[in-house]
Amino acid sequence: MINSRDFDDKPVNNDQVIAVRGQLPVIVLINLPLVIVICWLYWPFVNHQLAIIWAVCMLLIMAARLIFFIILGNLFSAKTTAAQQQNALIINSAISGLLWGFAGYLFFVEGRFEYQLIILMVLMIKGSGSVFSVVSCLPAFYAFFPASMAPITILFLMQSENESIMMGVISLFFTIFMTILARNLNRTLLESLDMRYENSLLLKETEYQRQQAENANLAKTHFLAAASHDLRQPIHAMSLLLNVLEDNPKHDDVENIVGKIRGTVDSLQNLLNALLDISRLEAGTVSVNLQTVRFQYIREQLEDEFNMLAAEKGLTISWPVEPVFLYTDPVLLEQVLRNLVSNSIRYTDYGSVNINASVTGDKVILEVKDTGIGIDKNQQAAIFDEFYQVGNQQRDRRHGLGLGLAIVSRIMKLLDTGIELSSDIGKGSSFRFALPRAEQQEVDTYVSRTTLHNNTLELKSIVAIIEDDIEAGEAMQVLLESWGSQTFLAPDSDALIAQLSKTNLIPNVIISDFQLDEGKNGVNEIAKLRGYIKKDIPALLISGNIAAEHQLDVKNSGLPILYKPAAPARLRAFLRTRKNT
Repeated sequence: MINSRDFDDKPVNNDQVIAVRGQLPVIVLINLPLVIVICWLYWPFVNHQLAIIWAVCMLLIMAARLIFFIILGNLFSAKTTAAQQQNALIINSAISGLLWGFAGYLFFVEGRFEYQLIILMVLMIKGSGSVFSVVSCLPAFYAFFPASMAPITILFLMQSENESIMMGVISLFFTIFMTILARNLNRTLLESLDMRYENSLLLKETEYQRQQAENANLAKTHFLAAASHDLRQPIHAMSLLLNVLEDNPKHDDVENIVGKIRGTVDSLQNLLNALLDISRLEAGTVSVNLQTVRFQYIREQLEDEFNMLAAEKGLTISWPVEPVFLYTDPVLLEQVLRNLVSNSIRYTDYGSVNINASVTGDKVILEVKDTGIGIDKNQQAAIFDEFYQVGNQQRDRRHGLGLGLAIVSRIMKLLDTGIELSSDIGKGSSFRFALPRAEQQEVDTYVSRTTLHNNTLELKSIVAIIEDDIEAGEAMQVLLESWGSQTFLAPDSDALIAQLSKTNLIPNVIISDFQLDEGKNGVNEIAKLRGYIKKDIPALLISGNIAAEHQLDVKNSGLPILYKPAAPARLRAFLRTRKNT
């Protein structure tokens, strides 16, 4: 019998049963008159009682086939598995084979060779027909055919006449040949069915991939349209404000105008940084640095900043106070919490924002919960899409960029976890996710990548600048010299070396654009300059190229990088940490 679990694994097996069921009406139509003709033909020579019993049994088998597989076929199929249907076919075929085998014995008339040949021909024709009628279900064929041929073959071989023995040999070889033929036909049939289903699955997969590509193109179009809008807005505002200053450089409210320009620059920088984060996460160039992290270090990076923002809106904010240790990437975790807490404060007008950390088994459950406006059920899946914002259809930048949760979603995948959202309109929202718990131990103090130093201490460094864009290079010079640094500017390392060779000065910091003219790149130019000075001078790359292959090159170089537009505060922080090198 067939194991239902194994048999039903493939849809091709259902087709085997269906194919046999399709042949059953023909078999019944042939068998019914054949049984009647055989009984009539052999009635004078056989035991009448046994002939009647045989005929009745044959009619019962045909009736069972007619009822279960033809009349009630669809209902029978609906209530049984393919394996159960095949087992029923095997049992039915086995009984039918035994009855036809008994016919070979019952109608083998002693001394009447012509009648013996007739029943042999009937059985051989039945056997040939079974090859094509039940071969798609090979176990049913095996259950029927050998049983139907075995008795008459043995009877012929037991006779003393040569012609009878010859017919027995023919019957034996016929049985063997038809069995081999059935097996080969079945293999060919199954291979064609498998190929058909493989082609069908391939077509479905192709259609799925096509649909995915169309969805990706639509998402990309939406993304680019939203990004274009958000990029144009601050640039447009900045252009108008600069025009005011150009027309009237002694404008009475120049300080206010400069402040607004600074605000638009900050908005533009925030958007570009968020787009860069999305790009790096999509490109797979963000590496996960798992380590034991004391949650309090993460809290210290965020607490002062968000406590102040919450206080400005009149909100209370709470942080976990109990020591909690996690095994995760602290940089990615900080970015997730920064985005979630920022969102909660932005969309909460009164009440509180609570950051919770609770230990459950080998997991730490982190939660950011607020009493804000809440999120409608039909919007909850969409809020993790790029540029999707609740209640900000006008794309007001004061309400954020709509990229924070998209970044969170991608980081969750990197950290091999998910994020749960629970929210009701007017009652607030809760974002929860789980990270592995770590045993308490000595851990390195974590310094946030986003920690900025904004004081105005002078940075008396000698800085070598490699920049092929004249305006960008001169702007960098003006900024660094305003901080007290001495600078050398050139489009590549060769020109810079020519300048340095005329002085006795050795730079203690190198800042280079990554993508330079003539196929040069900052990594190689920094290496050349270091080779000339014969010293491993601290170096920083600055780039506006966010392509995945370039990000991989930068990562492999081991050099720190800032992406354009680079925040002056980050540049200052880099110089301060290297000024005594």
